[in-house]
Amino acid sequence: MKLLYLCLLPLSFSLFAQDDLAPLPHNVLKNPSFERGAPTQGMEPVGWLDCGEQGESPVDVHGNDRKYNFFSIRELAAYGEQFLGMVVRSNGTTECIYQRFRKPLEPGEYIIRITAARPREARSLDRVTGAPARYTQPVYLEMTGKFEDAPKPWGVLAQTPAVLSSDWTTWEFRFKLKYPLKEFKLSAQYTGAGMYNGYVLVDRVELAPVLD
Repeated sequence: MKLLYLCLLPLSFSLFAQDDLAPLPHNVLKNPSFERGAPTQGMEPVGWLDCGEQGESPVDVHGNDRKYNFFSIRELAAYGEQFLGMVVRSNGTTECIYQRFRKPLEPGEYIIRITAARPREARSLDRVTGAPARYTQPVYLEMTGKFEDAPKPWGVLAQTPAVLSSDWTTWEFRFKLKYPLKEFKLSAQYTGAGMYNGYVLVDRVELAPVLD
């Protein structure tokens, strides 16, 4: 399978095609490809915690078996048999998940790599009107961190562009931590002004130190 692979460096941006990517060595995130546990609708994946708004359902874990493709989604996983689905809604709520590290990550240079796609079809009920609705408008993914001993406790680590393609696409970001990192959060976000129904698929999100 071909993936479109994007690399974002501090001072440069490059785009090239590459076959299936091997997992990053020394990845610190649990269950990065969402393979642990069974596919579930409205429940955070094993190893992750829900951080969406109160009163709204958590994320979904889809499976390649058609009975586990919830909300009329028909895409297959980029890696393995399972993948994540995240929504933004017309009522202004969005979905997110996070992990808390037992020991904060030390300052230094790190890589985030994430693979995502926009579903060709996704259907559910509109949270404002209650009527059937398509959840196919594009969103982008934001990765934020909670720091230890920092002037501001939360900060953005990386953001993808709007996820427009139904083909799995991989982005890689390199950055430096100035403060110890206690938590890592992944969230779906609106691409512009206004609130709407959108959906994004995610497979294999990794965070790893750059080792000399």
